[in-house]
Amino acid sequence: MDADSGANAEIEYLVSDEHFAVDTNGIIVNNKQLDADNNNAYYEFMVTAKDKGEPSKSGQATV
Repeated sequence: MDADSGANAEIEYLVSDEHFAVDTNGIIVNNKQLDADNNNAYYEFMVTAKDKGEPSKSGQATV
């Protein structure tokens, strides 16, 4: 949750793997069906959150 107001409080999320997305509440969801039968399935991706302020600020995390 961003305590800023105005454009600085508007957060956009970018995900480096097309299997996943982040909704407007910051919750990670899957876009595509994942292979539940593959015990070796492993997904690692970057999520970037950036505000719409001037200048824009951002942060990244590996998931």
